[in-house]
Amino acid sequence: MVKPLQVLNNMLYPHSGESRVTYILSGSPSDFNITYTASSAGTVQEPHVTKSWKKSFTVKDGEFVYFSAQSNTQHSKIHVKILVDGKVFKKADAKGDYAIATAAGCVTCNKKQR
Repeated sequence: MVKPLQVLNNMLYPHSGESRVTYILSGSPSDFNITYTASSAGTVQEPHVTKSWKKSFTVKDGEFVYFSAQSNTQHSKIHVKILVDGKVFKKADAKGDYAIATAAGCVTCNKKQR
């Protein structure tokens, strides 16, 4: 099933290329719940990630990427980063009790700015 946002992005930015997306998580203390979009898998959730975490995959231009992490502890620090073709696309930091950091955006929009 094609998502409405993806259809709109494909109409506005009709590219046929692909990009390599990498999600990176770091923080302390390390116990996080992660939610992210992956091209072929849709939305993925990974509970209780207990170390620095990294995931890479390929997306078609025009796709929307989303990466969020929430700490399961008090007094935490989180840093999430999305790389597109090896360059920083979006990043977010959060700190505090059960902090949440989220980064997201349209891959094609990033390519137009480079």
